Amino acid sequence: LTGKVAIVTGGSSGIGTETARVLALRGASVVLAVRNTEAGEAAKAAIIKDIEGRLTAAGAGAGAGIPPAVRERVSVMALDLGSLKSVRTFAADYLRLNRPCTNNAGVMMCPFMLTADGYENQVGTNHVGHFLLTNLLLPKLKETAKKDNTEARIVIVSSAAHQFPYRVASAWTPSTPAPGTTPSRRTGSPSSPMCSTPGSWRDDSRRRGQR
Repeated sequence: LTGKVAIVTGGSSGIGTETARVLALRGASVVLAVRNTEAGEAAKAAIIKDIEGRLTAAGAGAGAGIPPAVRERVSVMALDLGSLKSVRTFAADYLRLNRPCTNNAGVMMCPFMLTADGYENQVGTNHVGHFLLTNLLLPKLKETAKKDNTEARIVIVSSAAHQFPYRVASAWTPSTPAPGTTPSRRTGSPSSPMCSTPGSWRDDSRRRGQR
């Protein structure tokens, strides 16, 4: 993935951090798009430490430490998907780059509250924020992919939970497949939307929801 750049929403913990780690390990430059930049910086440090350890073990970094180019693979940018203003600000700062996009950030089974724009928090964060982000980035993704004769990818982390009946997670379950229902109708070549269901993952959002 050398020469590619990926944005991972929710990259400060759980699936997001692991996704970012593997992308960076494969040579991609990764942007951790996170609400809590302090947590994002901690995740960045952990990812760089992991890559450094692997390079040292392989002999590539022995004696000299990790090369500066590798250290620069991971960066942190502020993005609150519960605020459409934040989404627009992030997209404006990000549009000058050729980026794949992994829509992973989300909230789950939290107490009822509204986003700054008046949406139920889970639907607003898991779907509306990602929908706006994808649409703001899409024209540039398509333009750059066509220019470079390559493919821009939008990867959406979803869940099979939309099959569950109405209960405590009722607001979360319909919100998870929603981001994957529209990009395929709107992108067109050379942008490729994908939807991934990683299975059960005991991350921070699930732990908070089970308290």
